[in-house]
Amino acid sequence: MREARKRAGKIWSLAKQLDLSASDLQQLTNAYTTQNWKDSQPSHLLFVPNPVIAWDLIDSLEKQLKQKQLTTLAQDLSSVAKL
Repeated sequence: MREARKRAGKIWSLAKQLDLSASDLQQLTNAYTTQNWKDSQPSHLLFVPNPVIAWDLIDSLEKQLKQKQLTTLAQDLSSVAKL
């Protein structure tokens, strides 16, 4: 159960940084229901996604976060260059 809580924490931490909801996670994975994803939050972990689906989602969210960070950095550099 510790590993499941760790995966859930990672998923929801990334989702929060990307401003994603349980509905967004359902659409990204096309797995489970929105309610299942809500129930997978580590604070009350009532639902545990399959580890393979969870790790695939984590990989996808990490890639999205890196892309978001690169985009923000590029915009910041562009703003600085205009000064």
